[in-house]
Amino acid sequence: MKTRYYILALLAFVATACNDFGDLNTDPTKSSSMNPANQLIYTQLWFSGDLSTQERTNAIVLCPMMQQLGGAYYTRVGAMYIKDATRLWVMWENSYPNDVVNIVDAVQRTNGDSTKTNLNAMCRIMKVYVFARITDLYGDIPYFQAGTAYYSQKTYPEYDTQQAIYDDFLKELKAASAQLNPAKDKVPGEIFYKGDVPSWKRFANSLRIRLALRIAKRDPERAKTEITEAYNADGGLISNNNQICMTRHLDIQNTYSDLRGNSASVAINQQTASVKLVSTF
Repeated sequence: MKTRYYILALLAFVATACNDFGDLNTDPTKSSSMNPANQLIYTQLWFSGDLSTQERTNAIVLCPMMQQLGGAYYTRVGAMYIKDATRLWVMWENSYPNDVVNIVDAVQRTNGDSTKTNLNAMCRIMKVYVFARITDLYGDIPYFQAGTAYYSQKTYPEYDTQQAIYDDFLKELKAASAQLNPAKDKVPGEIFYKGDVPSWKRFANSLRIRLALRIAKRDPERAKTEITEAYNADGGLISNNNQICMTRHLDIQNTYSDLRGNSASVAINQQTASVKLVSTF
């Protein structure tokens, strides 16, 4: 009988304890509501400050493939079209848990917020910028469901066709450019243009033309329409070097965990020995 009483007492304790876990599953060291402006800034820094991607994917694979860099042992991977999974996977593995998850979250949490109209537009443009280089390298990728949740072993984000992804790119850039308004909220801390709305409009319109050119041979009529609309869009296009989209990194030694330095410079000049500009470039 005593055994029965002990079991019943234990079950009663478990039943009541399960009703109130308090803050047991809340990590006190992490924010549950990041400032979307900070997420935009982090994404901008990661885009060119991630040394691993700049070194292994860009300097070793992509730049030699495009005949921009050459001459060193490692550049043979891109220059000679060598399939090297240890370098090709880096952009994928680094982007989804870092810049992708942050910029997707920033877009979602600023959607419909009248006090963050310009921030939302900038985040949408940056999201296109981030995903464009991923799909250009890998083709069909998780896009519409990417960055929205952590998935169990039985549920993964769906892969979307590159055609569907590019279609959304062009729609997003058109809408985001039209949404930008100098009279609305200010985003002075972002890195590309210090919150200058006309500059972001030019960037969005120019990026729209750049991506439309990617589909010119697959869908020439759509490309022509997008290019014409972007060319005539309010805000104009980037027309000189003072208007280009760029990150001015600090003049410090970059590392794999520090995004402040110029990772492209480190990858070319220090991490990959004897790299030279190719005459084709």
